Amino acid sequence: MSKSTKLDASSSLTPLKWSWNQMHDVFEIAFRELVSEHLLKDLLSNYFQLDIASIVSEHDYWSDAWDGLPRIGISIAIADDGLKTNVSGYSFQPIADPVLGDLAKEAAKVFQSEAVIGDFGKHGIEAIGRFLSYLPDGSIWESVDSSDGPIDDVMPIRRIE
Repeated sequence: MSKSTKLDASSSLTPLKWSWNQMHDVFEIAFRELVSEHLLKDLLSNYFQLDIASIVSEHDYWSDAWDGLPRIGISIAIADDGLKTNVSGYSFQPIADPVLGDLAKEAAKVFQSEAVIGDFGKHGIEAIGRFLSYLPDGSIWESVDSSDGPIDDVMPIRRIE
């Protein structure tokens, strides 16, 4: 994906209507390929309908300068193998699980990379090591942790959609 890639009007993004309050939410999404911070910020800005300046670092997210303002904070970890781009995000508004799933589906298409999130359909012990993998072709797979130690890779086991 080129550095100048922008989302266009034909994108399947659904506008979100948010009322900002004092609740925070944490989300994680990982990508099979390397995704630049710039492209990630562009996607989040468009998806959450925020100015790109409101997509900030994790550190800035918690700073007094942003207190009470709509924003998304991100930290990015890069790995050599497996899931190469791992994003931890912080939202000033709760993000419903299906919204995170829609974001992962859109990101997979835009970045042409498998996008992985926790399987929000599973609960308790059943959820440990279970993920949803969204592929660029639009398919969704149930996946399991295939790591030896900390989770750094997943293996799709069953197509869901």
